[in-house]
Amino acid sequence: MNEWRGWLISVDSKHPGDGQPVSQLYAARIANPEEAMTAVKEYANVSNEHMRVLVEISVSHLRALKVPDGKVGRIESVSKH
Repeated sequence: MNEWRGWLISVDSKHPGDGQPVSQLYAARIANPEEAMTAVKEYANVSNEHMRVLVEISVSHLRALKVPDGKVGRIESVSKH
């Protein structure tokens, strides 16, 4: 898994104020998916939320997202106008 060693991970949780579901997307540049999930949990400071790996992505994509090796980054959504 030289080139393919990252994950897009979705975290669904409830908004603290109104209980509405909130979804966030994270990129983890960590080869092992379990370690990537743990890193996202720590990075996002979440517990007991629904987390799932969406897709395995390449290092070149992670570089484009500016996620350093062994780290996690949050994917910002683009608002629709």
